[in-house]
Amino acid sequence: MKKYLALFIVFISITSVFYGCQVKNQKKEEPKTGQEHKMPSFTLLSIDGTTINSEQFKGKVLLIDFWATWCPPCREAIPHLIELKKEYKDKDFDIIGISLDGSDKIDKVKKFASDIGINYIVCMGTESVENDFGGIPAIPTIFLIDKNGNIINKWIGFEQSVANKITGEVEKQLQSGS
Repeated sequence: MKKYLALFIVFISITSVFYGCQVKNQKKEEPKTGQEHKMPSFTLLSIDGTTINSEQFKGKVLLIDFWATWCPPCREAIPHLIELKKEYKDKDFDIIGISLDGSDKIDKVKKFASDIGINYIVCMGTESVENDFGGIPAIPTIFLIDKNGNIINKWIGFEQSVANKITGEVEKQLQSGS
């Protein structure tokens, strides 16, 4: 019996690492991607107390990462995002991490971000923003926004192949000049 329990725990751990952590059921449709599908407007509170508005990122390539401190694949994605921010710090590129830990967990998110060395903007998510992005069925969910504010791509879950795709797509968008 212990052997089966151990195998089950390993299976669940591997599944969550490769595919993402489930969050609450979402009712909205997935947002479309491509030239005609704009990033929704939003205003959020960052963990340092500043107000972040989507309009601030006009003309930039932007990654938006919906994540939580308790999610193993989210924690696996963060070092990759930190490296991307370092690599393209002098380009028209930015990253926003939107924590779905809950607004009452801001101190926990601040400590986590500080301990792990997150070098990009971290905001506390709201249900409204989740819904505006079409609902977030699992985390991490990462959106790529082009310089014109179009949602170009979306990845749910995280593993090395996703990291490679994200890097390639960011490079492509930065080189395209659009």
